[in-house]
Amino acid sequence: MSKEPSLKIGDEVRPRPEWRGDAILRDLAQRIAVEHNAVAVALRSALGHAIAAGELLIEAKAKVRHGQWLKWLAANCEVPKRTAAHYMALAKRRQKLCDQNGNVLPLSVNGALDMLKHPADCGFPGSEWGEYAPPQGWGCLAWGPFSKALEIVTRLPQLNPPAARYVVRAARAGKTPGLSAAVLREVAALLIRYADAIEREDGARVGKKKHQEEATCA
Repeated sequence: MSKEPSLKIGDEVRPRPEWRGDAILRDLAQRIAVEHNAVAVALRSALGHAIAAGELLIEAKAKVRHGQWLKWLAANCEVPKRTAAHYMALAKRRQKLCDQNGNVLPLSVNGALDMLKHPADCGFPGSEWGEYAPPQGWGCLAWGPFSKALEIVTRLPQLNPPAARYVVRAARAGKTPGLSAAVLREVAALLIRYADAIEREDGARVGKKKHQEEATCA
């Protein structure tokens, strides 16, 4: 038994030969095709408008005084700050959301945001983007090696590390392949970014807990 090909948004729906003689079914197939293609048009239209709004928001933000952006947004636009941030993120990554001809892909706005999401943000319930299935190539298989590498890096201070001059000598002698100042700075920048994110999250939790305690006391 042959397997029916799966339909994708934008595909033309054609009746099978043995069904073409039925006028009612033929009419239904044509109407289904119209609605099916309208879904793709609607998705492209919504995403296209979101990207266009993001481009305008980026332009406006560049003209607003530093530190006044959110105030200006609240006073002049009926766009929540979170939605505005999403629109701008879509606009900045427009190239990823278009095909080779520059046409916007048939994705919903939320689908586009999910597609642009960093793999490290995937698969965690309660994260900023909510529940999300990690894309292929990430998830458990990728987190395992990453977690081990991160654990090794964070354990360096406990391993009685040598003085910097000895590392320099080892690098010059070829005992540390691939080690360079650029690589170390890249790793350091990544770790600092992780540390900043953890501090922000911890600070937000403390602030939320304090607010709840004050509300309870009041």
